[in-house]
Amino acid sequence: MRTETTTRTLYTFGELNDTAKAYAICKWREDSDNNADTFWAECPTDDFRECLKACGFEVETYRGTRRPAITWSGFSSQGDGAAFAASWCAAECKPDAWLADRPVTYERDGKTVTCAHNQRWHNAVADIVAVAAAYPRGNGSVSLGRGNNMCLNQFTDDCDADRDTDEGGDMFKDACESLANAFYRTLESEYEYQNSDAVIAETLEANGYEFDRDGVMA
Repeated sequence: MRTETTTRTLYTFGELNDTAKAYAICKWREDSDNNADTFWAECPTDDFRECLKACGFEVETYRGTRRPAITWSGFSSQGDGAAFAASWCAAECKPDAWLADRPVTYERDGKTVTCAHNQRWHNAVADIVAVAAAYPRGNGSVSLGRGNNMCLNQFTDDCDADRDTDEGGDMFKDACESLANAFYRTLESEYEYQNSDAVIAETLEANGYEFDRDGVMA
């Protein structure tokens, strides 16, 4: 029997050459996608639930759990999107405080800058506010359909029993889809940010991972 001892030189991410860094970043991104790690979606999902609450929705939970009935998939396949199941009351639609924490414009270096992310949310919320204004005693609910689609369960308006609420139901469903789309676009932006070269490089450096000279993690 013969025992052979070998040694190899390991490098931190910052010590790698550009080619090895690019490989390490690509491999990390690939492995993250394969593991379906969606930790980065937790905060946007919690924020979306708060948005829905401010807009008068009570989000349902999956049966037997406390997990909100909010679903999504993304970001490159047909049918990708987001959806939720919830009941709604026009009288509870009071999003002003939630929107106030997300201004569309702000001052930077003496210039007024527009935040496209916040603008998207203001636009989406405006749709459900319009429904509440048109049907101030309206109530509605949506459920999860197949894939990332939502189904209108019901829409009523207690102001006038004889009033045709078909138009209101269409407005309500469109507003729900607008909110879900804003959520999806937020997730998409966060995904792109988390998978950018700069953020992955920062993660690899900060965690002190070691690599061989070709960028293969030890």
